[in-house]
Amino acid sequence: MTIEKERKNISSDINYSTQKAYKQFLKETGREDITYEMFSGVPPKVHAKMIQKIFTQSYYIRIPKLGVLKLLKIKPVTNSSGRVDWDYFKKTGTIAYHRNTHTKGYMYKVHLYTYGKKYPMLTCFHFKLSRDFSKQLAQLIFKNKIK
Repeated sequence: MTIEKERKNISSDINYSTQKAYKQFLKETGREDITYEMFSGVPPKVHAKMIQKIFTQSYYIRIPKLGVLKLLKIKPVTNSSGRVDWDYFKKTGTIAYHRNTHTKGYMYKVHLYTYGKKYPMLTCFHFKLSRDFSKQLAQLIFKNKIK
């Protein structure tokens, strides 16, 4: 005689780009005027607004049970920190680092401060912006719109 354990349903409705979440949304709200394309396009727009607020208005974004996203302005501790200027190295043969003269030597990055016990190994990972947001940050730095 074997007893089967009842399996827990681990499927999630948090992924708002799935058809299942869209159907649940329609069922709960009763709205028929919103298409699936409109529904699945909301999270990327919200993320873009959040990153824009972090960049331009010095906000930090708190993500429940995960951590805080914040834009950091960092002054390198040593002269050897930063990226190697490989173009200069090929011409002269000596290693030189990019000095970020347009930002007076400061580096900017979005950092994820984690808290809570739900994801203890999250500190091993590095948060990296997508290419579009990195370009947007670079343009804001060049235009001196970052505080």
